[in-house]
Amino acid sequence: MNLHLQVSLTMMIAMFLGGRASCDDTENSHVRLNQDVRDVLRWLPIDTETLISAQDFKISSPASKQDRLSIDKIGEFLTTFPRPAAFDETLRGRKVRWTLHGGRNTDIVSAFGSVRQEGASVIRFEDDLELETMQKLRNQLQENAEEVRRLHGSDVFVFPTNLDEMESVFKVKSWQGEFLVLLDRRTLITATSDVYLGELLARRKTKPEDQALPFSLPEWQYLDQTTDLWLLRHLPETNEQWDNLYPQEPRRLLGFVWMISSSGDKSYRAVYLPRPNMDIDDIARFPWTSDSQAPILPSLNYETSDTGIVTVEAALDDSGKPVGLTPESDFASSYFLFVLWLYSSQGLYR
Repeated sequence: MNLHLQVSLTMMIAMFLGGRASCDDTENSHVRLNQDVRDVLRWLPIDTETLISAQDFKISSPASKQDRLSIDKIGEFLTTFPRPAAFDETLRGRKVRWTLHGGRNTDIVSAFGSVRQEGASVIRFEDDLELETMQKLRNQLQENAEEVRRLHGSDVFVFPTNLDEMESVFKVKSWQGEFLVLLDRRTLITATSDVYLGELLARRKTKPEDQALPFSLPEWQYLDQTTDLWLLRHLPETNEQWDNLYPQEPRRLLGFVWMISSSGDKSYRAVYLPRPNMDIDDIARFPWTSDSQAPILPSLNYETSDTGIVTVEAALDDSGKPVGLTPESDFASSYFLFVLWLYSSQGLYR
């Protein structure tokens, strides 16, 4: 090839690729995830609906569900479930750099609002696990697992699903269970669905270009990904359970995000995005309002934009309570975290 022509073609290709990269950087300028987390986003099944991420915490072993409803532990337990006993016994005190939980197909399985979801959590530790720790954990998992499956090149330790919070009227799904993968010395995966886990492991090997919940979705623009704990949920176009319960009610909520900063200026912030020409003010207020329409947490601030986007904010004190609650407001404090646990994380369909 003529040298001049070769140089010209090379420059044109470089300009095209450089321009495309510049365009991508501009379009995704609101995305501040590190590359490790971005890579894991591409592992998650493409129909993932919810992401939850927590940063910089140590593995603990709370004794009860109530213990999990604390500002310093709720992130851990939203992003590291399910957890076989060997997980807690061997990894207690281990520093986690970040976690990313993905989920889909949530449905309510009790009158008290317990939920069932297909999902998995990728847990990245600050440092490599020692070889002795890895072997100890593997031995404990093998001793207690119902079986060990080989799935897309990884050993999957299989445990029965926990049915304590699921009413008997609901039948166990074929994918339900508790699954754990020791991916490498710094990475574990826990899952509630072998189907979801299988898709995740397959995508990890094939390295596809598409990703779950792409950065073009509007929810990303309202999410501060540098906070200690954050959630992003983009609702699916249809939801069979909701449509069966409320066949005449239109779907009004497009998606929402919330984030908690538990260091520095502690705060909670949620942003609810409506579908076109839909009013969602009542949806944003619903979890925080009693049957008499009185606010359960009067210190929450609401703001509705001209485009119908609703923002809910609260400053938090050192214990994680919204500022302004009295010492007698233990119920309100627990309720605040319960709503984050249930309504905001997985159980809101509209």
